[in-house]
Amino acid sequence: MVQMTAKVTPSPPPPEQWFTLPGRYSWEQFQALDALLTVDYSGVRVFYLDGVTELMSISPEHELIKSILDTMLVLFFYKQKINAVPMGSATMQSESLSVSAEPDLSYRLDGESGPPDLAVEVALSSGGRSKLGRYRRLEISEVWFWQDDRLWLYGWDGEDYQELRESRLLEGVRVDLLERGVRSRNLLQAIQLFSAEMQ
Repeated sequence: MVQMTAKVTPSPPPPEQWFTLPGRYSWEQFQALDALLTVDYSGVRVFYLDGVTELMSISPEHELIKSILDTMLVLFFYKQKINAVPMGSATMQSESLSVSAEPDLSYRLDGESGPPDLAVEVALSSGGRSKLGRYRRLEISEVWFWQDDRLWLYGWDGEDYQELRESRLLEGVRVDLLERGVRSRNLLQAIQLFSAEMQ
């Protein structure tokens, strides 16, 4: 008897998707939705600004890019002896400012507790730099976006964000190396590249 087996081709992972919910929502409604999604849908992120609620699904590529960036930044902190406090994707929100933001990575750079100095978002589908308004309300010192296969850096000047050529917070960090590391889409290669260039 000949056994036949069906060859199953795995489907590609779903891409990152961004949705804006129709209508406007009160802070209380947003909080209820956020609590529900946090419990039942761990792969969904929620953002809020002035009654507008947005949802973003997380893709494997998104998580890979985030991990590579985080690893290279931790190497930089170690090499420069920066006592950074990693805050991950901790939610930053204010009812009085009508805003909630959830970066992919965030860091406080003085070893103390409090709001982060640096927030990093990976934007593969939409959002990204057009969403600086969330951080403008929170006055985060620097916000970085990985979008269009490169890093975009923005620094808070006390009134608004200005695009930066290099980080003011992380003096000496090589943005080109971070970009090359992420473009490799290979964590080991990124570590080797970044470590070799930082000697």
